[in-house]
Amino acid sequence: LHAGDEDAQVVFNEFISTLLVGIVGLQASLDVEKYCIGGGISAQDTLINTLRDAIKEFFASHPGLPVIEPEIDRCQFNNDANLIGALKTFYDVHGR
Repeated sequence: LHAGDEDAQVVFNEFISTLLVGIVGLQASLDVEKYCIGGGISAQDTLINTLRDAIKEFFASHPGLPVIEPEIDRCQFNNDANLIGALKTFYDVHGR
């Protein structure tokens, strides 16, 4: 993607569109203020910034929606989110 590969750009755009649809669907049910993206992919500024732009564009092109435009941010634990979840599962299974 960063090297300008057109196929990668197509896949990335589809990924952003899919995330956008999911967030808008969740927003219709939950109407939360912020969605945080975690895991390894959250380290990519391109992902976070493009998703933010897509959310802003969607809400700007659909004025009057009965839900707020959510903020998009990166999770506090970034790429370690999966490790924390795995450790919790280990402790739950082994009683520690």
